[in-house]
Amino acid sequence: QLEEERAFLQSKTQSLDEEQKQQILELEKKVNEAKRTQQEYYERELKNLQNRLEEEVTQLNEAHSKTLEELAWKHHMAIEAVHSNAIRDKKKLQMELEEQHNKDKLNLEEDKNQLQQELENLKEVLEDKLNTANQEARIL
Repeated sequence: QLEEERAFLQSKTQSLDEEQKQQILELEKKVNEAKRTQQEYYERELKNLQNRLEEEVTQLNEAHSKTLEELAWKHHMAIEAVHSNAIRDKKKLQMELEEQHNKDKLNLEEDKNQLQQELENLKEVLEDKLNTANQEARIL
């Protein structure tokens, strides 16, 4: 009877060992499945973060390009304004110089006319004196 009990207990122990091994295998399987699921989750999250990062980099690059274009346009407009002001100032200066030239020309013409008039008057005076001197010389 002891032998039977021992065989029964040994069989029960083997059965329990087998059951425990099965439970351990099931637990290991579940742990491995959980690890795999978590790994997949992390990989998806990492991929999502990479995609978001790429989108943000693209947006930053676009914003940077737009800012550079705006700065280039503002710079171009500033250069155009300076150029336009320079042309306007040049035309104004040319007109002032032309006006001054015309005034100087008129003054010179007036001076010339006045000098010609004085020369003619002096010529008449000298001709009168010459005629008077010639008449006096004939008389003598």
